Amino acid sequence: MIAISELTAETYYWARRRGETDWQVVRISTVFGASKDYWTVARTGTDIHNMPEEYDFLAEVRRPTG
Repeated sequence: MIAISELTAETYYWARRRGETDWQVVRISTVFGASKDYWTVARTGTDIHNMPEEYDFLAEVRRPTG
């Protein structure tokens, strides 16, 4: 698991909302401000934003190489 303190803005992660079982790709958004205090979790494909504390983060989604 990745700690919230280790997250990077505008980066995609595999995460799941606490209390849910499905993992999904989310993005750490700075739409409300660049300071970590204003970061939110944007669910991919929606305009829904939640607080990072509501999620468990498994791994960063990396660009394919090659």
